[in-house]
Amino acid sequence: MSRYAYLTCVECSVALWLGKAIYKGDRVDRFHIGQESDPANSLNNKLNRVIWKFLADHAGHAIRVIVEGDADFDSIGDYQEIGGDEIVSISIDDYLSGWTG
Repeated sequence: MSRYAYLTCVECSVALWLGKAIYKGDRVDRFHIGQESDPANSLNNKLNRVIWKFLADHAGHAIRVIVEGDADFDSIGDYQEIGGDEIVSISIDDYLSGWTG
């Protein structure tokens, strides 16, 4: 069973999908988007830029990684998602637009 994870800012109600949580034993080892044969998230330059911008935008805020099954996972449905496909989502390109980092 796949368990998905999001990087979230609780204060701003913003989320970034990290993909599947890959476990090693009972701890998350990494997150992966795509098929098993697809490159690691750490090799995705655009995703890395989004994460660095997210960290800068939300410095000093309560930032959490929320994994499916966590008690507050359902609250993510109310968040604005970066790269999501909902009307209220912001595209990754728009999120990165003009950012010099």
